Amino acid sequence: LKVKDGIAATFENDSDTFTLNFKILPETLTGEWGSDGKVQFTSTYEGNYDDVVDYVYTLPDGTPVNYEDLKDGQSYIVTVKLKDSQKDNFIMPDEFSQPHDFTFEGNKGGSSFPWWIFLIIAAVIIIIIIIVIIIVMKKRNKDDDYDDFYGDEYYGDEDGMDGDDEYNPDGYDSYGGEADYGADTY
Repeated sequence: LKVKDGIAATFENDSDTFTLNFKILPETLTGEWGSDGKVQFTSTYEGNYDDVVDYVYTLPDGTPVNYEDLKDGQSYIVTVKLKDSQKDNFIMPDEFSQPHDFTFEGNKGGSSFPWWIFLIIAAVIIIIIIIVIIIVMKKRNKDDDYDDFYGDEYYGDEDGMDGDDEYNPDGYDSYGGEADYGADTY
């Protein structure tokens, strides 16, 4: 360590420099085996342990299996070892260095489907429902406006009565039907 230029201070040894010796020790991994065939680490390391260790899965007969292919209820053997790049940073205890027999129970954390996808799907469904409601309301308002503008007085009621309360089965208002023209008008 060195005191910055222009600072009127010294270390206890009346020098502007001080040598500090230290050693970084590797961390001993701690944790326990989980039912998913991985160690649930409880060490102080805050990074991703998949960057620290490699797992090798096999069937009891020694056939290698990828983690993605493990099936619920099936028995497997797993070994875990430090990655070569991490051997100076971590110590693997003997309990994890030995092959471990386990029955795979999958991800006990629930569905492997990310929770946020459910949130997005729900939001999209709500938006679609709102759009459908708006479209239906506009259609009904448009139909009501049409009925208000072209009311029954132009086309007659459903019961055959026109706006003047005269019977008109054809629905025409004051234009008359065949009965008004008669045979002698031709």
